Amino acid sequence: GIMPDIAKVLQTGDETNNCTVAASDQATGAAKGQQEEQEDTVGPAAEDAAGESAVVLGASARRRLRREQQREQRGQTLQDRRREKRKRQKERRQDARVKMLEAMDTDGRAAFLQNERDAGRVRKAEWNASLQHAFDAGKPQVVINCSFGTMMDPRELSSLAKQVQLSYTVVRDMRSAIQLHLTSVNAENPALRSLDSVGFRAWLIHVHEQSCWEVFERNRIVVLSPDAEDDLEEVRDDCTYVIGGLVDRSVSKLQTKEQALAQGAVCIRRLPIKRHGPAGSHPVLNIDVVVRILAEYIQQQDGDGKADWPTILAACLPLRHSGQLTARMRRKQRKREQRAQAAETKGNDDGTGCCSSSSEDGTSSDDGIAEGSSSEASVGLDPEVSRTHQTHCSSHEPSGEDGDNAPSSGAQADS
Repeated sequence: GIMPDIAKVLQTGDETNNCTVAASDQATGAAKGQQEEQEDTVGPAAEDAAGESAVVLGASARRRLRREQQREQRGQTLQDRRREKRKRQKERRQDARVKMLEAMDTDGRAAFLQNERDAGRVRKAEWNASLQHAFDAGKPQVVINCSFGTMMDPRELSSLAKQVQLSYTVVRDMRSAIQLHLTSVNAENPALRSLDSVGFRAWLIHVHEQSCWEVFERNRIVVLSPDAEDDLEEVRDDCTYVIGGLVDRSVSKLQTKEQALAQGAVCIRRLPIKRHGPAGSHPVLNIDVVVRILAEYIQQQDGDGKADWPTILAACLPLRHSGQLTARMRRKQRKREQRAQAAETKGNDDGTGCCSSSSEDGTSSDDGIAEGSSSEASVGLDPEVSRTHQTHCSSHEPSGEDGDNAPSSGAQADS
């Protein structure tokens, strides 16, 4: 009587297991089906997103990205070259100093080094005395407004810190009475880290966490901005001159002027560069250049508080801003003259002139250019070199029939 019951129990357990396995298989199948449906749904969406990404990075976008990368690479290459150049210059100065000291006898070398140390101590003492006087009672007050830190990238912030350091160096080296201030230098300002990197905390300079509009009297503030409409006529001791601490390589206009107008500034001026500066001068200047101009005006002003703006601007503006030849431009000019001289020397050595290569029977060259032609293609020179070597080349002298009316090559060079 027991065995049939046991058989029934075992049969019931087998049926339960079969139902559990079937339910598990059904759940697995449903999950797979749901996953397939999701893949079918996500697949087109992903393809659409990829298509949109491909549209965003089209040919023009890829070209812009490539140009930006190339620009960064060129900038890094130029920076490395400048670093190597400064290193070589330092090594040359050190070698020249070593040779000079080696050429002296023992007593002369000792006296020279002692005089050098004494002069350094005197110079440092004068610097400290001048900086301390400017810090305590210097006039006028010149403020570098550092409230534009959030508008600059790390490279521009580094340039800002360097220009502030150069401004401090200008005041120190010129023994100026200008009292320097930095405003909006607080923990929320990204420029604080860059300023720390140049060691500004050890300077004799006033540093404020508040903005310049909170620290100084607004009726005495003169905002210096290249976007101002009126020129700065004079530099007065009872005024506070605010320079925008903004380094934007793309030169965003109206930033300092708009902030000054929003704060209710009543006096916004620009340096009189267009009226008194050299031809070709640019109104956008570095911070240290503006500080130098103000310091130079203070030193040159007469009893009435006036000074000669053209002389000051000509002395303080960088060569690239004053329309003069920079060192790079002079190097290029020397290279052009050397190439022109080399071409002239080669032509004289060949006995055929510097501009034409005629055959023995007097016919023109294979290129179809007549003998004595001044075509730039015949000598392979750029226009500037061609003009330079034509000035000094005898093959370009005027013919006899026009010689009376044509000026000589020397007159052309003088003109």
